[in-house]
Amino acid sequence: MVLGILGVVLFWLPVVGFAMAIVAVVLGGVGLSRANLGGGGRGQAIAGLVLGVVGIALPILVLSALFSFSRHIQEIRPSFGP
Repeated sequence: MVLGILGVVLFWLPVVGFAMAIVAVVLGGVGLSRANLGGGGRGQAIAGLVLGVVGIALPILVLSALFSFSRHIQEIRPSFGP
């Protein structure tokens, strides 16, 4: 769960946040499988898994929005020139 939180908070650092989010998904899946076998911590495993997925999706969405915005600016930029 901690890596999922860090992955979401540090999403603006593409390599660090993305790597932490991937590890959070993997460890969340491992924790969920152990919780299903009778161990505790099912809620924390689900939280880590969800935060890891959000930590993966958030940088992808932000980068795609930035690329779309920059492409849009390049299309309208010639109209502001002399």
